[in-house]
Amino acid sequence: MEMRIGKRVEEKMVKIAVNQYDDCIYINLNDYTIFDRFADLIEWSSKKIEEASAKEKEISEKYESIFIRDEDGNPVEIDLDAFRAHYNLRKEVYKETCEKIDSIFGEGTCRKYFRVMYEANPGFVPDEECIYDFFEEIVPVMNQLFEDRKKKIEL
Repeated sequence: MEMRIGKRVEEKMVKIAVNQYDDCIYINLNDYTIFDRFADLIEWSSKKIEEASAKEKEISEKYESIFIRDEDGNPVEIDLDAFRAHYNLRKEVYKETCEKIDSIFGEGTCRKYFRVMYEANPGFVPDEECIYDFFEEIVPVMNQLFEDRKKKIEL
């Protein structure tokens, strides 16, 4: 004789396809913290982008330009220190954002969502535009799930 339990637990998980290959993430509606953690992520992300912008101003003051120019003003060389200072700053913010997304929606969420980009370039780091694309698609889903949960609680 075989008996099973856990069906109710599995029914509370929302499965969301995140790309054309039907890779999925799961949202646990019984995780009371999911909506707070997601709101914290949005708030944290906005603050980090603002901080990065402020630090970029400092870097711009330190390095006049990432280009070394000739006497006519034409770029002839790239100042690699200036280039790295500008781009490494945001790269770290974007990597950390992906780690936070994965911590909320499950390990590998960013790799699943940006699967085509990672397949083309395994070292891919989603930029600000990519991250906003993810947020634009997941926010309505989270809003709907929050409203559904709220209705169930109110019954």
